[in-house]
Amino acid sequence: MYELNLQRQLSSSTVFELGYLGSQGHRLERIITYNLPAPAPTGSVSARSPAPEFGNIQYLSGAANSNYHSLSAKLTRRLTGGLTLLTGYTYAKSIDDGSGIRTLGSDQLKPQTGTCVSCERSVSIFDTRQRFVTSVLYALPGGKGKRYFNHGLASTLIGGWQVGTIWTLSTGFPLNILDGKDQSNTGHGYDRPNVVPGQSINLDASQRSTGKWFNTGAVVLQPLGSWGNWGATLQPARGF
Repeated sequence: MYELNLQRQLSSSTVFELGYLGSQGHRLERIITYNLPAPAPTGSVSARSPAPEFGNIQYLSGAANSNYHSLSAKLTRRLTGGLTLLTGYTYAKSIDDGSGIRTLGSDQLKPQTGTCVSCERSVSIFDTRQRFVTSVLYALPGGKGKRYFNHGLASTLIGGWQVGTIWTLSTGFPLNILDGKDQSNTGHGYDRPNVVPGQSINLDASQRSTGKWFNTGAVVLQPLGSWGNWGATLQPARGF
């Protein structure tokens, strides 16, 4: 992990900070599959296995890698006049060969081809490209020793109260597109489709809906008995 932060004091109570954070991971665990049958449109699945006398062989391999880079900006106001504020924005990108040992989100349990972990290199399934968080805490100016309602019953009821809020805005997570069937005819599970040349996966904001958030015409079912060439994850254009 490597980090660099620069701070600038704007006033006696306010500080601005700009920072970079990066990290790398190596020999991360990922399940791979040996004895995977070769894709073919017809024929016995087991007969196409390298060792037909055995079934599916799973192995927990330390073959995955990852890296993360981020730029962040933070504004901090220490408690002054009853008000404290913390605002932060992060622009980041996380890439890996597998986001978890087991399935995570729409990530696949194993590489599509069984053993090619590096073929799965893409944005992490938990990648959050942009994130904005603001927290505010305000001590009400009432109660004993305060400016308002500083005596009597009003002081007892109002004194010591604080009002706070946390506001978070974030882009969404990547998606993984699957065929929904064993199109490779390997018995391995659901495969990924083919990319349609010249088609963008992104849709304009006016065209998006909960039922169609990206261009479904950008992918097509690959020929029977083959693996699709779509990447491990997909990131449509996303906004706050």
